[in-house]
Amino acid sequence: LYTARCACKAVEMELKGEPTMSITCFCNDCCVAGRYIDDKAKAAATPNISLLSTEGGSHLCGWANGSIKFIKGSENMRGFKCDPNGKSVRTYTSCCNTSVLACGPDSPSPPGVVRILNRACITKPDGTPYPPDPKYRVGFKTSKRSDWDAVTGNKSTGVPLGLVRRLLGLVCCPCCTPGAMRSVPDDMKKLPGFFMPASEITEVVPPENYGALGYKTPDYAMNEMS
Repeated sequence: LYTARCACKAVEMELKGEPTMSITCFCNDCCVAGRYIDDKAKAAATPNISLLSTEGGSHLCGWANGSIKFIKGSENMRGFKCDPNGKSVRTYTSCCNTSVLACGPDSPSPPGVVRILNRACITKPDGTPYPPDPKYRVGFKTSKRSDWDAVTGNKSTGVPLGLVRRLLGLVCCPCCTPGAMRSVPDDMKKLPGFFMPASEITEVVPPENYGALGYKTPDYAMNEMS
């Protein structure tokens, strides 16, 4: 069993089997969301485990829904979104502002069979840290970003073919992957990042946070200004 914990260890999850994916994501939303949570931690003077890698992307890995079990601290989960109209819910802990569960759609329909976690929060069965270097570094809508140009290693501006095959297998034939169920225990269904309706999440990253990093302003904010 793998274990995922927040910085203060008030939140703990048990992860069965092996991860379905491991990437560092450099998309605008993941980069801005990671900094948003780190800023909350700094403002509250609470040491956290950052979602961001040293290169600035979010270090992520995925586990199938049925392979995740809360041991303690589920009441500390808080949700937020990058887009007020979006269906993807991101989370952090109220205890130490750590993003243990990075994000997940609010629906169990594909690709909702997988939850995305913060790789830096995970320890292997032998107690050692989860390997920090992923197989893929992915960047969506990053072609005009200088920080993406500086990223080294295995890069892709789209979803790598190998990862596409893995995800399609999960979505189209979940019975072939242990834990790839489209449901979770009843006590988890109302948690942000699992199947709590995105419409109930009111905390949204301010659009100016994108501009502060030199990123493109989100489309919804551009429409509001026009």
